[in-house]
Amino acid sequence: MNIGAGCAWPFYKLGGDGVAKFLNGNTYGKMGGRPKGSRSRFNAHVYECVLTFLQHNIGAPAPEQYANTELWGALKIAQRQGQLLREILKMVDRNFTIEHSATVTELDDDVIDRLIETLRARAIEERAAAELSTPQPKMIEHVSNG
Repeated sequence: MNIGAGCAWPFYKLGGDGVAKFLNGNTYGKMGGRPKGSRSRFNAHVYECVLTFLQHNIGAPAPEQYANTELWGALKIAQRQGQLLREILKMVDRNFTIEHSATVTELDDDVIDRLIETLRARAIEERAAAELSTPQPKMIEHVSNG
């Protein structure tokens, strides 16, 4: 397999030991590599898209700037497969901490029960709204010829 085959600028080839070797006259490495700030712009774009996705209402159309992007589609697939939080947590800095003001042990059992019931009711409402926004397939009646 030749790594550089079909490449716009074949600046390396696969050596006998399976390691890519740069060819003589290669100027790509002398160009200084990636332009300064390009990684930061890319990261900022990805973080902005993910944040928009997390704040996005379920069932609402995607924002125009992300509507047909691969990243938005990948986030939707991860959400359907129940992997969204796992993938987003991979992006978060390891030193990131989540703090809250009240611990569960400080709350009354009644308050916790009300919170759970409220969350359940919201989840049911959101599922019902999502089902209503999804077009239902039309049923075709079967008629026998005999």
